[in-house]
Amino acid sequence: LVSSTCYRLCRKAFKILRLQVFGDAAAEVLVRLVTVGLTEKGAAISHIDASFCRSVTNNTLKALPKLPALEYLNLDGCQDV
Repeated sequence: LVSSTCYRLCRKAFKILRLQVFGDAAAEVLVRLVTVGLTEKGAAISHIDASFCRSVTNNTLKALPKLPALEYLNLDGCQDV
């Protein structure tokens, strides 16, 4: 079991996503993160930095649900978007 403090910290950390750290799996990680409770199924995500993530494509973006809290989206260098 996870303590409530740890859970709150994780939820806060998952509001800002920097996908470069996931390398070639960035798109897959993004699609998975928008389905989990820590991100409120994507509703809590406010920033997505997918710059130079080659795996992020139009199909990746189409697979995402509505992200009502999203304020920042960086797709610089995503060649297939």
